[in-house]
Amino acid sequence: MTAAGVAGPDDVGVLDPLRAVRAYAAAYPELRVEDVLTPKGVQLMNALHEDGCVPFPELDNVRILDVSNVDVMGVEPWAERIRAHSPHKAPYPALYVVGREAWVPVEVVTDVVDKLCQISDQVELREYAAPTHDSVIASAYHDWGQWIQQRITSDDPVNGC
Repeated sequence: MTAAGVAGPDDVGVLDPLRAVRAYAAAYPELRVEDVLTPKGVQLMNALHEDGCVPFPELDNVRILDVSNVDVMGVEPWAERIRAHSPHKAPYPALYVVGREAWVPVEVVTDVVDKLCQISDQVELREYAAPTHDSVIASAYHDWGQWIQQRITSDDPVNGC
């Protein structure tokens, strides 16, 4: 399941889509997970840890089509809620930091930044040589602290897109 269309037959990794479905359904009682997930998808979603942050490496190889075979943007009221949460303008400056060797591929973050750059020039991406999510935050700490302070204390534009 993707917000952009039906997943391809080879798409794998379902943790994030399952977390998103669970979060939307928890926030909006009119949304039924059964409308966008297969029975296996509902079972896997219910097996996730409550905070959704515990790694589930066994989900990395589950095919998207095994948990959802619909385009969520074609399922109302899901599509209406997702559209309501889709930014049409970046409401504030944004800094993304990413580790070149981190478990989240740099391309995933650059895709997000590229899309935000289409609607705002207040977005900046910085890459660091860091092997994990936590270590990139630590490596970038001084820089992002200064970046935030600069946004608060001056009108200097973001040196981004």
